Amino acid sequence: MPFAERAKLRLADLLVVITCCALGWVGCSNAASETNVAPGFTVLGTTNENGITAVEVSYPSDSLTVRGFLYLPKKSGRRPAVIFNHGGVSGVSVDVKRRSRDLADKGYVVFAPTYRGEGGSQGRIEVAAGEVNDVLIAADLLSRNPRVQADRMAIAGSSHGALISVLAAARAPDRFRCVVDACGVMDVVTWYQFLVDSKGVQAVSDSLSLAIYGNGPADRPDAFKVRQATRVAADIHIPMLMQYAKQDTIVPLGQAQLFLQAMSKAGKPAPQLLIYEQLGHAFWFWNDSKSHTKEQLEEAEKSWKDFTEFLEDHLKKS
Repeated sequence: MPFAERAKLRLADLLVVITCCALGWVGCSNAASETNVAPGFTVLGTTNENGITAVEVSYPSDSLTVRGFLYLPKKSGRRPAVIFNHGGVSGVSVDVKRRSRDLADKGYVVFAPTYRGEGGSQGRIEVAAGEVNDVLIAADLLSRNPRVQADRMAIAGSSHGALISVLAAARAPDRFRCVVDACGVMDVVTWYQFLVDSKGVQAVSDSLSLAIYGNGPADRPDAFKVRQATRVAADIHIPMLMQYAKQDTIVPLGQAQLFLQAMSKAGKPAPQLLIYEQLGHAFWFWNDSKSHTKEQLEEAEKSWKDFTEFLEDHLKKS
């Protein structure tokens, strides 16, 4: 074969090698970038909206693989973090994602867990039991993120997520700097009786309630004990904000009062309690002018401002 043709082949081979190396470097770079975005998590998908990066991830919890959403702020450098626990048992809703972005827009790294048994996570719904493990494992993984100030992490939640937050804060007092409870069930025994008295036995006769609580406290005392936030009041060693609504027909204001009594009995400082006169359940997420009055929406927005100012005081200023 003439020298010129052999030279062309060698040049072509070289170009192929260079191209493959370049593609390999790009792939490595992307993999490294995903690892840096969410170390310890498996990245399932990434979106970017108005500078806020949202990353859906999975991670191991006990023997399960569960999911969640990580939100990274526009602001560079290491940032305070918030574990943001949703209410209900149907996964991370559009409203929770909206509020997670709002928190990220204020400069926080936010993680919204998709607890076991919902939203693509393995396992079964346990209601403030194994879900606490899911949240604490996520918090540990988040603390290793290069974007996170590990010593400036809060845990907060609404309704079911509020109970999870308080139980997690009691179990891992050194992980979080503060905890926020919005309309959470703090005394499951009295709440169960409230539902029966106010809504009838059908309120606790759905398949999930029966699976978790059986026929009530006398039937399954341990199921109530493990979910009883008043029982762990002595283990809350960090600042706490409690937000409750006077018109809440799902979790009454008395739940907050019972927790305050438990804190007092344990000799702990009283949490800050804020009560909203016109609001009902899950008020952080109210934004529908067809369902709520202008005054209610203004108070709902105030509740969110109160929450974010509490975070500011304990994660950024102190």
